Amino acid sequence: MNKRSVIYARVSTDEQTKGYSIQTQIEACKQYALAQGYIVLRIFSEDYSGASIDRPELNNVRDFLAKEDVDVVIVYDVDRLARKSIYQALIEEEFLREGTIIEYVIGQYADTDEGRLQKQIRGSIAEYEKAKILERSKRGKRGKAMSGFVIVGSRPPYGYKVVSEPHKSWLEIDEEEAEIVRTVFDWYLRGDESGKPLSMNAIAKKLTNLGVPTRGDRQGQFFKSEEKECGRLP
Repeated sequence: MNKRSVIYARVSTDEQTKGYSIQTQIEACKQYALAQGYIVLRIFSEDYSGASIDRPELNNVRDFLAKEDVDVVIVYDVDRLARKSIYQALIEEEFLREGTIIEYVIGQYADTDEGRLQKQIRGSIAEYEKAKILERSKRGKRGKAMSGFVIVGSRPPYGYKVVSEPHKSWLEIDEEEAEIVRTVFDWYLRGDESGKPLSMNAIAKKLTNLGVPTRGDRQGQFFKSEEKECGRLP
């Protein structure tokens, strides 16, 4: 009788450009299931950090195993299941209590002392690689900050604009927006012409009544949420 299986694929946002696409994982897992003669009941995939053991789609796998008879969960590689070796071991043990084993497309680990050791080493290497990536990223950001440069997304803090050169960027005051910021602070701390300090909601309404444009009004590439659009907040 063919074994019943499900596929679990995972990628985190910072891995999207490093060859860890969800689709390539799923295709490899499907080919593995076909070669093994497994029936694939369901495919679970998500964009979520492997450094967490509590993930939306992983939780859905748990729920599925509690309701259905599943022999195998197919995962592309050890680090797709978890980025921490202790988490990988905990998840495997948890699934095993449901009568389900985890098999990896990359790396066939026998249910022996040697197989378990190889899997533990592979998981430890993945954890080490992740730690090094984070450490280099933090060091790079810290170095830029100490050099007087900043790391900002496409939307700098209101009141500032990004000035960029190759491999570096910094913030400069946007005088038009900065004047609005100063006014908002003044209204909040000292009040407007009425002499009474204003709440944030009152400030938003006052900006609307005065026709002060949001950044989204002036620059179409910026998304405006419904709340901000209604309140005309910067």
